[in-house]
Amino acid sequence: MQPASTPMRNSRTHEAGAITILVTLMLLVLLTVWAIAMSKNALRETIITGTSRQGAQVRNLADTGIEWSVFWMMDDLTGSRATPAAGTGAYYLRAMKSNLIASQQTGILSSALSTADMILSPSGANPAQRYEVFLTYMGNPRVKFTQSEVRSSSISAATPGTVQLWAVRSDGYLEYSGGPSFVHRREAWFTVPPSTQQ
Repeated sequence: MQPASTPMRNSRTHEAGAITILVTLMLLVLLTVWAIAMSKNALRETIITGTSRQGAQVRNLADTGIEWSVFWMMDDLTGSRATPAAGTGAYYLRAMKSNLIASQQTGILSSALSTADMILSPSGANPAQRYEVFLTYMGNPRVKFTQSEVRSSSISAATPGTVQLWAVRSDGYLEYSGGPSFVHRREAWFTVPPSTQQ
């Protein structure tokens, strides 16, 4: 004869096995959801890293345009710097500078200066890397005012001083064929000693 508690003991064993299976399935679902969330997060981090790299690259292109412009716009008073070759960006930059000074066009943004030597990637490269430069002649600021002019607050218009004030804008471009393009703009203001050799 079987004891009366045997069927109850068997049903509890089946219930414990079913609960174990349910808990295991719930844990498996939670782990799957966590793994998918982590993979999406890793993909997002990869995209952010790539975009940050491209942003830094296009900022460097714009900075290159500023540094290049400042270098070629500074007049070489010692006569030791080579004259830029005809047809190069530096040649056109100096010509644009001379024209703006001669015409006294102050505060007007020039047209874009973009030549083949401002393209920094080989032909057909992906991405294409380049920069454009814009000049603005801001005039000849007056460096000093007399004490009487400052006290009377009747400062007359500035007479041509010893320096020229320039604003240079550089636009850097990073362009993927069939993909996104990145643009960054930088602007710098600087002074240049008056030229004795234009």
